[in-house]
Amino acid sequence: MTSIPVLLLLLVFSLFISSSAQGNQSNVINLGSSLSPNENRTSWPSPSGLFAFGFYPQSDGFAIGIWLANQTEKTIIWTANRDDPPVSSNASLHLTIEGKLLLRTEKGRDKSISDVPNPAASAAMLDSGNFVLYHNDSYVIWNSFDFPTDTILGGQNLSTTHSLVSSVSTSDQSSGRFYLYMQTDGNFVAYPVNSSGESDDSYWSSGTANSGYSVKLILSHIGVLFISGGGSDLSMGSLDCILHHFGSSNSSGVLMEWSALRNQCEVKGFCGFNSYCSGIGNKADCNCYPGFEFINANNKFLGCYKNLSDDACRRSKDPSILYSIVPLENMWWTDYPYLVVPMEKEDCGKSCLKDCNCGAVLYKDHECNKYKLPLRYGRVSDTMASTAFFKVIREDITIQDHNPPVLLDPKVLTKSKSSLILILSISLGSISCLCFVFAIYSFFRYRHQVYRYKRLLGNANLGLTEEVTLRSFSYSELENATDDFKEELGRGSFGAVYKGSISGGNKTIAVKRLEKVVEEGQREFRAEMTAIARTHHKNLVRLLGFCIEGSRKLLVYEFMSNGSLADLLFKAEMRPVWKERVRIALDVARGILYLHEECEVRIIHCNIKPRNILLDDTWTAKISDFGLAKLLVQNQSRITMGIEATTGYLAPEWQKNALISVKLDTYSFGIVLLEIVCCRSSIEVNVPMADEIILSNWVYNCFVAGELDKLVEDENVEFMTLERMVKVGLWCIQEDQALRGRAQPKQSSRIALGSYLSPIIQPTSWLSPSQRFAFGFYQQGSGFAIGIWLVGVDNRTVVWTAIRDDPPFTSNATIVFTQDGKLVLRTEQGRKKLIANTTDSASHASMLDSGNFVLYDKDSKIIWKSFEYPTDTILGGQTLFAGGQLFSSLTENDHSTGRFHLKMQPDGNLVLYPINTGDTPGDSYWSTGTFGDGFKFHLFLNNTGSLLIINSTTLEIVQELHLDSSSASNQSATIYRATLDFDGVFRFYSYVYDESSKFKVSKLWSALENPCNVKSLCGFNSFCTLNDNQPYCLCLPGTDFVDPNQTFHGCERNFSEAGCRGGTDNAAFYNITPMENLMWGDRPYVKRTNVKGRMQQVLFGRLRLWGGTLPERNIDLDVSNEDEIILSTWIYKCFVARELGKILRGEEADKTTVENMVKVALWCIQDEPALRPSMKSVVLMLEGITEVFIPPCPATTSM
Repeated sequence: MTSIPVLLLLLVFSLFISSSAQGNQSNVINLGSSLSPNENRTSWPSPSGLFAFGFYPQSDGFAIGIWLANQTEKTIIWTANRDDPPVSSNASLHLTIEGKLLLRTEKGRDKSISDVPNPAASAAMLDSGNFVLYHNDSYVIWNSFDFPTDTILGGQNLSTTHSLVSSVSTSDQSSGRFYLYMQTDGNFVAYPVNSSGESDDSYWSSGTANSGYSVKLILSHIGVLFISGGGSDLSMGSLDCILHHFGSSNSSGVLMEWSALRNQCEVKGFCGFNSYCSGIGNKADCNCYPGFEFINANNKFLGCYKNLSDDACRRSKDPSILYSIVPLENMWWTDYPYLVVPMEKEDCGKSCLKDCNCGAVLYKDHECNKYKLPLRYGRVSDTMASTAFFKVIREDITIQDHNPPVLLDPKVLTKSKSSLILILSISLGSISCLCFVFAIYSFFRYRHQVYRYKRLLGNANLGLTEEVTLRSFSYSELENATDDFKEELGRGSFGAVYKGSISGGNKTIAVKRLEKVVEEGQREFRAEMTAIARTHHKNLVRLLGFCIEGSRKLLVYEFMSNGSLADLLFKAEMRPVWKERVRIALDVARGILYLHEECEVRIIHCNIKPRNILLDDTWTAKISDFGLAKLLVQNQSRITMGIEATTGYLAPEWQKNALISVKLDTYSFGIVLLEIVCCRSSIEVNVPMADEIILSNWVYNCFVAGELDKLVEDENVEFMTLERMVKVGLWCIQEDQALRGRAQPKQSSRIALGSYLSPIIQPTSWLSPSQRFAFGFYQQGSGFAIGIWLVGVDNRTVVWTAIRDDPPFTSNATIVFTQDGKLVLRTEQGRKKLIANTTDSASHASMLDSGNFVLYDKDSKIIWKSFEYPTDTILGGQTLFAGGQLFSSLTENDHSTGRFHLKMQPDGNLVLYPINTGDTPGDSYWSTGTFGDGFKFHLFLNNTGSLLIINSTTLEIVQELHLDSSSASNQSATIYRATLDFDGVFRFYSYVYDESSKFKVSKLWSALENPCNVKSLCGFNSFCTLNDNQPYCLCLPGTDFVDPNQTFHGCERNFSEAGCRGGTDNAAFYNITPMENLMWGDRPYVKRTNVKGRMQQVLFGRLRLWGGTLPERNIDLDVSNEDEIILSTWIYKCFVARELGKILRGEEADKTTVENMVKVALWCIQDEPALRPSMKSVVLMLEGITEVFIPPCPATTSM
């Protein structure tokens, strides 16, 4: 039974020692002491006998650990070297005279239990459950509490970056499938192992994020479990429910005081791929979805595989006739759909029938969510109001490949009978002659081969014989050759490999002991070995012989002295030089080519990975384990190689249980090639940025962005070779098998020194490889401007402008990439203006498919790029860093600097302001409200359509402005653009490239739905109004437009103020013109008071404008001061003036609490919804858990 993968507090009570002093003393373990499973002394107990350290039974052997000793069934709380296989009863544990704690196996090998530089003078098993080693001065140099496995005990801490890893089962203490991690941000989080560690993969957390690096999980001696950090205990979020004091019980009682989760099915990864969890509490079970079967029925948590291939779907003209839909109610999983379509429930299931990409659909809230396989984290619950539909083969359909018989006319057969007899006679005679000639030739060739073989056997040089013949060894020979299989070189999918020697010790060999192979006869096995032995290539590990005795099957290979490619790439102190890596990549490619196309029988390796690529004494790369996949038992190849650490190298068709081809190896080689380039594994969690975790994604992003130098750091490489290897690798890992290795990727638009552009003479622009972006001259006003734009949009969409505030250039201007490596504009007067201001000289340039224009130096490193100098737009893959700004264009067709700017402030807030203001909170008209983390927050637009505020330190998503849910299916054909438009509204667009080389433009998101909410959209003395959802500027009565052609410049009075200077006697010169439902943000210079009825009428009028009613408490007319009529206005003024005591009216109250409540209220009444906190944030702020920052002034609509 798999152990419960949640944090359980087990309260174990035992007989207490009579005094605390006795409880703290220890039984000293002296140097020279030892333990053994088959002797009387198998463990060292603590003074009270509560805990013991030593050997305990596990599987068919023994493990070393610490356990509670007074229980019938041992409760293991710590295990040493937990992932090593169990040791035999002949093993022993020694605290040596030299002061080292060692495990000695039955073969005499020593393995360290405690890795410390200083020798120990003694050891002790303490009553706390801690096993310690002491130095001469009796101070602790090592203790088991510093290296927890799956448990912490009273008095033990779990510090930042440390984790608890579950066990495989209650009887197997090796590392299991889940872990709890104390993150650097202070949050204590549970994840499945082999997950990315992102928030989407977590299934429980303490909710203590942003608590600092010094946070610890502490279990006190009195039974209080809490998180502490920054000098104070943090009892917040989920931890409130676990601050329990232990009670008393009998000496052998076990109580579960608390569980992080009440239902095992809430644990992500409890059931594997394509399976779902059902049940309540601890009675959870894993089940396969319809159309799937368990990979291993005895270990259901391994998941399920599809029991049919998708090939029939893709071959059929009408796939819907092949399948039926099976529904499952109350189903849920957490993968992202590749397509979301609004439709009815009945149509949702049917829509999957004709879609060969569709593995399942989930219907919820009138939305049909389509998913590709495999499905993760599935569960069923009565609280899930959803229905899942699965596509399965109809019971009355048998899918097979056949062609209908062709019926021939009997008359035709009769007429051609005589001709057929003649043709057959001639053919048979010719074949008989050829067979006779071939028989004579074979006879003489056979005699010649026998003669040579006899001479060879008579030669005393046995080594030469082994070079050209496949030798059959006995098991005893190989047992002696390997010294009873003493030195294990490694272990893989097919079994363990041992080092040995033959020919009197003159020749070193590697012996592989096969496991889980097909139980076939000796003749068949010998035939397979003979076929493998006939594959001779310098890049394949040579098979020298084999052994088959009953169920024992062993293979003998040449010994590879320099280990595996994995050791060279991932474990070497220094990465191999570039030329060496290029040579190794070619070696591997040539070896795979031989297996696929040049050997007698085509061989699909099925398990290409760095661990199976070995290096001989000349560092030549050779592929091992080829031809062995078909020796595994039925379905074992998929199970074993799909789980044992090779998932990152397996092609999608393998995961789908579809038919495989040589393209399976092509995919694996592509991943290995990228690993060779970057000297890192395909999945690496310890990386600076989240985008770098999956190697293939990171490499592709760097390739598109023209930043391949990031892959090799500061290494001296040949850029053209680097680019070629990356492109080959990317082609090899295409999801569509037909695309792998077929073509070459499009070349970058390399712009050489001396190139130039003219507005009227071709070329007028430099295109990106896909011709979707262009850099050059474009029409603006009566002249031309320089910039980057999208090609294929009806109205040119400019995404970047150079020298944007200069007047348009004439048709005689040119852009020149000079011979000294400068990109300049040359005017018709011959003056030069720098477009790219860089101190280094460029050697070439490129317009990339990402929309980024870059300059490279002679080493092909980027020295300048347009992405670092945005104007009004950011594109996919681009970041707006803290302190960065976007400035709107003046108009839709004039891209000089406009009237608004978007600012990523140092305080972490993304804010929109009009220009030429003080950038104060009162000037802003929209913000994200993401305060308080300094320069850590950035605005990031990724290539899949997510517009995010991210924390650059923790890589957490602070706020998701928008996520394009349709991006999964058309990512390569979609360009994303976030722009501060000329009207001051920040908007997010997608451009989908269709077959006619045109873009379909869609607005995905807008910061403001009403442009009239943009401050200063209309100038002085004018106001904004909407007509057909378009903003228009109009003048106030008595004013006219400053410029009727540019109405946003505002209005001016159309009369003189001279008549007003005469005082009240000249009032007859003027009329008052009323306007309904109008407001502006300026404060009045004087207010009229004591007009209660009139004030009430005005207030009702304002409230009618916003569709509200007059509140009884928010607005109070019976007050002594006019400033107090509107409560929110009065409180904000008191808050700014630090006079909050006025609102208490003499009542005694804690000032800090009052100020906190006022600040929370002012945040809640912000006019902009994006600024208002969620109720979860409100609760956290009111409880004092989250800091409350100073709110901006609420808009007049709430005052």
